[in-house]
Formats: sequence, structure tokens, C-alpha cells
Amino acid sequence: MATLRIASYNVHRAIGADRRTDPARILAVLREIDADVLALQEVEAHDEGADMLAWLGRQTGFHAVAGTTLQRH
Repeated sequence: MATLRIASYNVHRAIGADRRTDPARILAVLREIDADVLALQEVEAHDEGADMLAWLGRQTGFHAVAGTTLQRH
């Protein structure tokens, strides 16, 4: 019997409880979860080019699809 593992994770802009921003820590958690489908919340993308969703997609091999819910200036 095949299984499908789906996970939802609020990455809180990669800011940990220690108040440090560390996208690599988020990547480690995603790898540990080992889900087939991931739904991520609070993934930052900045006008100056920093795109954590694209980076996470490249690092995990997942196809990253953005669902914009808030636009900032």
C-alpha cells in the first residue's frame, strides 16, 4: 500500500526561537520531515532578490509554487 505524507510548516521567515535568521535550519527540518508534499507559511521573498521559496525548492528538489497572500512595499 502506497502512502502519501503531507506536512504544513510555518517557517516564521526562518527566524528561530533564538531570534536568528537561518534558512539552512529550515531546510534541515524539511529534510527531517521527509514529506511528499509540503505547505509552507511565512516564506519570505524580497524585492532585492532574496527568495527563500525558490532556494528551498532548489535545495529539496521540490517544485515550489508561491501563493501570495500579502504584498509589502
